[in-house]
Amino acid sequence: MSKVVNINTASKEELTTIKDIGETRAKIIIAARTDKGKLTLEDLKLIEGLPKTMWDPLVAAGRIIFENTKEVDDSADQKKQIETLKTELVNQKQDAEQEIKKIQNNFNTWLLIATQEKTTIQHELKHQIKDLQDALEGEMEEKNEYAKLIEEIKQKYAMESSALQEFNQQEKENC
Repeated sequence: MSKVVNINTASKEELTTIKDIGETRAKIIIAARTDKGKLTLEDLKLIEGLPKTMWDPLVAAGRIIFENTKEVDDSADQKKQIETLKTELVNQKQDAEQEIKKIQNNFNTWLLIATQEKTTIQHELKHQIKDLQDALEGEMEEKNEYAKLIEEIKQKYAMESSALQEFNQQEKENC
């Protein structure tokens, strides 16, 4: 990681470690600091010879500061913070994994229920279709029986009618 540079206390060499600041710009910053005293972000943006837009990203990235910060051996605190953050991240990951498993289990349960319901509905529909087919076949057989009966009656009537005509014809001839 890049070293943090304090604009108000840095040497020319330290200033040149900042991106886009060479020896000339470092000299301009030191001259402005000598004239004005302590510099602020707004002061840096007003210095001629330095781009106004270069400072905000450097401040946001923590690359430059304007005041001395407490120089304490923070390595133990930082390690503790890192361990705490690591533990939190591990816990969050485990929680997320458990939540994903719960969602997957719920989905699998819903899928199983839906599959069972689908099978039940298909089975019921097959039975209903079979019942309808049986009923229709029964009706068709009944109608076929009626049709045969009607045909037999027609034939019988036709024969009787023919016999009656012959009888009437013979009667006319005999008379």
